Amino acid sequence: MIGRLLRTAIAAVPAAVALLAPLPAAAQAGRLFLAVPVGSNLVIGTYNGSRSDAWADATIPEAGSTTRSQTTSVLYSRIMDVFGHTGGPGISLPWVDTLSTDRASGTVLQDTSGLGDPALTFDVNFFGAPAMTAEQFRTFVPVTYSGLHLTLGTPWGRYDPNARTNIGGNRWSLKALVNYSITNDGGRTWFDLYPSVRVFDDNDEYLGGQRLSQRPVYGLEAHWSATVATRTWVSVGLIGSAGGAVEVDGVRTSGSQDSVRAALGAGFPTWPGGTGILAWSRTAWRGDGVASSTNFMLQAIHKF
Repeated sequence: MIGRLLRTAIAAVPAAVALLAPLPAAAQAGRLFLAVPVGSNLVIGTYNGSRSDAWADATIPEAGSTTRSQTTSVLYSRIMDVFGHTGGPGISLPWVDTLSTDRASGTVLQDTSGLGDPALTFDVNFFGAPAMTAEQFRTFVPVTYSGLHLTLGTPWGRYDPNARTNIGGNRWSLKALVNYSITNDGGRTWFDLYPSVRVFDDNDEYLGGQRLSQRPVYGLEAHWSATVATRTWVSVGLIGSAGGAVEVDGVRTSGSQDSVRAALGAGFPTWPGGTGILAWSRTAWRGDGVASSTNFMLQAIHKF
């Protein structure tokens, strides 16, 4: 199953980079892939709040419902020397609280909480951020750089096969994102591009044993950010999506998930070794049958 998913991803990545079609809220802000010294450990705590007409998995709309979801996740990543480039593995564990109601009647469809789908990550730089010691990093002047970021979503979150909305997706997924981050002034301003693709395995236990299938979702985020004070920056951007049509037992139930989202972000220092990031995004345009959502993110990053 995982092998089939990986083969699909390898075939889809070149199309994602060429098509440059956007993916729903993922990073939500610029400057999320800056280089750090090798040998570092990163612990990232993230709170995501959203209101949408979708599953907890925002790639699948649920007609007639409204879902309020709060996700708190912790990610640990080890920064390593990967053939002379910055990179390393990581693991993310999310806890999700979700409430879904029928918009017409106000009836509660689902009110539950539990472990979301854990994810395994791997990041590696292509150019512009070589593997550096802490001493070398102190004198490093930021330059344009790029890297690959892989996220393997597992089907291990809480899932009820008889519920229309769920915390877990009960399927494997693989997301590949490339960052291309441009600076011409030593890192005072950045223009970040994040083309991406996410592919999915089938969920064979959808609503009592039906098979839910989904086409790849292609994406692009574009964010411009500027430093406004010491270690403090603000960003504006756009996030979009294309692809992601859903079928249940071979019958299409939703079309391509085409949308554009507006995004605002800010980063600021917190404690020694710590950074905070705020981000907000909202659907600005969407195709017929596509989920609409408003998202807020608060993130705390600690390096040691």
